[in-house]
Formats: sequence, C-alpha cells, structure tokens
Amino acid sequence: QAQESAEDVQMPRQAAPDPELVAARCAQARENLVWLQSNRRIIIENDDGSETFIDADEQQRLIQENQALIDEWCQDDG
Repeated sequence: QAQESAEDVQMPRQAAPDPELVAARCAQARENLVWLQSNRRIIIENDDGSETFIDADEQQRLIQENQALIDEWCQDDG
C-alpha cells in the first residue's frame, strides 16, 4: 500500500516565457490597438483569404481583447 505525501509529488515547473516572444506580442497588441482606435474602417482577412469590414461592435470587442493582451504581455513596460 503505497501512499504519496504532497512533498513526494513534484509538480512540473512552468518555464518562464521567452522575453523576445513577450516583447513581440506586446508590440503587436499595441499596434493592433492603435489601428482599432483610429477612425478608419478596419478590414480583417478571413481564413479563406477573403476580406471583411468589421462593424463597430466587433471593433469594440477587438479593442477590449487587445487591451487585455497589453495588460498581460506589457507588464514590465510601465
């Protein structure tokens, strides 16, 4: 009857994210946010290669999504 205590079970360590990847994702999210907040109509490319204009609701959703990415990936930028 083998019982393992909590100390005997090692959880896998999470590797720290690559700083270059973090910086790239941060920069991309910031660039996306600038475009989304501009007064231009935004076109997105679909998976099939076609293009679609996004409406105001979708634009607002993407702004919020990119702001969340900035909050996550740009923490060390001040």
